[in-house]
Amino acid sequence: TDLFDLSFSWGILTLPELLDETSEGMFTNMVAFERMYPCAGTGVTSFLSFMDALIDTAEDVSFLGNEGILKNNLNSDEAAAKIRIL
Repeated sequence: TDLFDLSFSWGILTLPELLDETSEGMFTNMVAFERMYPCAGTGVTSFLSFMDALIDTAEDVSFLGNEGILKNNLNSDEAAAKIRIL
């Protein structure tokens, strides 16, 4: 899955399927890399800021999943909502 594979067209938001048991560790490492090497850009940090604005609660995860916007591969919507990287 490409991290930057997100689109908004004709009122439809499409996001990459990235929520699984490895997501939190992977994102933490990617953000640390961006901070350590500014020339790498801020794409991951920007994406995670966007996701953080969309998801605050398990209900947000459930809604995005029901609408086909987000696929949660974790055990619960609560677990997905608790992921905090930034």
